[in-house]
Amino acid sequence: TVTIPEAITGLNRLAGLWLKGSVLRGTFPDFLGSLRALSDLSLERNRLEAGIDLISLLVEMGASASKGEARRALTAGSIYLNNVKVTDAALMVTAAQLASESTLVVRTGKKNYFLARFA
Repeated sequence: TVTIPEAITGLNRLAGLWLKGSVLRGTFPDFLGSLRALSDLSLERNRLEAGIDLISLLVEMGASASKGEARRALTAGSIYLNNVKVTDAALMVTAAQLASESTLVVRTGKKNYFLARFA
């Protein structure tokens, strides 16, 4: 559960990333549309040390319904980490892939955004 102050802080950070052009691209209405579908997940930061299997992370975040669906989406080129297309199903997500100190932005398709926050 996200409190209202946490949501406001998260939206401000996401808007800042969009304005800098570092994570999200497109028009501001596209950005606003993406916020409606935004899903947020909190994970333990120590999981990044060994790396998290991307396929499992996609399922855990709710970005894919199953591991098979996640593999198909990767093969089709519809998975993005911080607005960079990913096609490697064997990718291990580490701290190097974070968009900020503690946040990973995952996009599936054109407008489905998911946030993973590592604390």
